[in-house]
Order: sequence, then structure tokens, then C-alpha cells
Amino acid sequence: MDLAPGSIDSDRTRRRGLEVAIKGRNGMGLKKLTRYCAALALLAGASVVAASPAQAASTICVVVVTSCTTGSIPASSEHWIYYYYDSGVSASGCSARIRDTGTNAIVYSGRVGVISHRSGYVYGLYGRYRMEMYNCGNGSVGYLKNSIP
Repeated sequence: MDLAPGSIDSDRTRRRGLEVAIKGRNGMGLKKLTRYCAALALLAGASVVAASPAQAASTICVVVVTSCTTGSIPASSEHWIYYYYDSGVSASGCSARIRDTGTNAIVYSGRVGVISHRSGYVYGLYGRYRMEMYNCGNGSVGYLKNSIP
């Protein structure tokens, strides 16, 4: 039986085909798939780097389970990195450290309590750096910048 374009049966068939295309065979909906992909990106340490003549850059991570690591960025032309981390509303606080990716040396280490944050600068830096957050609750966030926030 052929379906005429624009007929009710034709529209239902197209809609059903679209539902199958979106949900796939295992029934994962678009909303669930989007959340899954976002969680994977966050686990991987999503990094945002914006280039300018001074090489301004920033990188961020959001804790999905207990830890995350940002991407790496170079120190500013004045040889510092700005950091910020927040434990969010987790019941556990959060620990963070900043590591030189070239030498593997830790240049900053600290911890914040429940529903708390910390920010500041680390001076005397010349390489590339990343932030590692650990022993954190879900939703904790941290970022590094090499330009004035």
C-alpha cells in the first residue's frame, strides 16, 4: 500500500521513523543521549582556549563523580595563573592542585569545605598548567585563566 504525501498515515510513519532514528534500537531518548554526551565531555575535562596576541586562555572542569582535570594552558606573559574552584552544594568539600604539565611538579595545592570556594594567583610560572580536582562531590567546578578575570 502506497501512502500519499501529506496523508495522516504518511505523517505517522514519518514520525515513527524519526522516533526510531532519535531513540535508536536500545530506546535511549535524545534527552538521555544529550546528558550522556555532556557527562562524557565533562569527564574528559572540557577545555576552552581563546587565542589573542597575549595568548589569553582559560580551561574548566566540572566534577561528575569525584574528580576531574582541566585542559592545560600556558602561564600569562607576566608569569602567573589565576585559579578558582568551588565545592558546589556537595556534602564533602573539594581538593584541588595545579600541576606543571612539563615537569609534573605541583605548584599549588588546597582544599575547600562544604559550599565554599577559593580563588587566587600562582606567580613565577613559565610552563603549561592544568588543575586536578579530587575527593569532590558532584557538581564541583574549577577553572584556570591566564588573563585578568
